[in-house]
Amino acid sequence: MDSNTIIKDAAEGAAKGALEFSAEKIDLLVKRFAQGDLAFIEDEANIQLVKDQRKTPEWNQYIKYIKDKDLRLQLEMGLSLKRLQNDKLKRKRLLDLKQKILIKYGDRGVHIAQLVQNGLFGRYVGLLVGNTNNDKEMEEGINSVLLNIDRYVLFVKETDQVEYTSKTIVTRINALVPKAIIIFSRGPIAVKIAKKIIEKTKKEIMGYRFENQIDLSSYQQYDFILKVPDQI
Repeated sequence: MDSNTIIKDAAEGAAKGALEFSAEKIDLLVKRFAQGDLAFIEDEANIQLVKDQRKTPEWNQYIKYIKDKDLRLQLEMGLSLKRLQNDKLKRKRLLDLKQKILIKYGDRGVHIAQLVQNGLFGRYVGLLVGNTNNDKEMEEGINSVLLNIDRYVLFVKETDQVEYTSKTIVTRINALVPKAIIIFSRGPIAVKIAKKIIEKTKKEIMGYRFENQIDLSSYQQYDFILKVPDQI
């Protein structure tokens, strides 16, 4: 084979490779464009799962009050996590989706999604917004609650310090005088730490009552610090 033939074959191969690469890239871009605001999730099964949540009664209950597309998506992803959490075979998908939420929306986005995943969103809104028949008040209340979720919900981790975390809660209550604060913990160590935090906090504040809810199947604990009615 002479040098001209070698050069010609190499050129044709390079051109073919470039065309194939371009076709693959274009196909990928088309798919991402079709997925719109869900493209960042990447996993096709998870994208479809998130889309499916838009047909659920849970989602339809709040859609008229939440206009912000990012907040809507965080709730949809929370409902998706809820669908995945009890299936051990789908744990990889659950962890991947949670990581995508963290990358896209940060800690607040994860906390909103977790609140929905744990089935606490309805009660959370009810506690902080209160009972109202005024749609405008409900809309403003729900959106304010979501945008300020880290003021009212605390997720206890295994590495949290009891003294520091309790002081944080007491300071927050004294400064904000909220209707409710929710403490969420998961796993034996985190639950044990949360119990100590609650016991210490009880000694430091007045005008609040404490409720506790435990989900033994997933070893999750929810502690509610609620302002007593005559103090609101």
